[in-house]
Amino acid sequence: MHQRRVKDRHFLGVAIDAQLTWAAADERGFRSSDLQLRDLVPDSSWVASQNSLMAVPVRGRQVAELVAPWVGTIIETHPRACLYLWRPDLLPQIRTYKDCRPDQQRLQSRKKSKRRA
Repeated sequence: MHQRRVKDRHFLGVAIDAQLTWAAADERGFRSSDLQLRDLVPDSSWVASQNSLMAVPVRGRQVAELVAPWVGTIIETHPRACLYLWRPDLLPQIRTYKDCRPDQQRLQSRKKSKRRA
């Protein structure tokens, strides 16, 4: 079903939030671009190695392979780093953006209410 959605539309490019290449030279799983990005952001833990991301790089490459025939350009993106490099003045919000997702808050509220019942 998702493949049909891609086939039926024209995309100039797609940005995927996953590592799309391997780090063969570094046993920790960091690519040179990862190390450079770690130097640019205020918290090096924002940039994880492939080894710590488990299935994310594999799934990212699967998505890239799936859409490649219908997409002009496929790039890798890092949303938190992009936000910081674009608007460093929003650092407090950027630091906590993953902690404030509404879907997680709703899920946590449901779990708490079930425990009380």
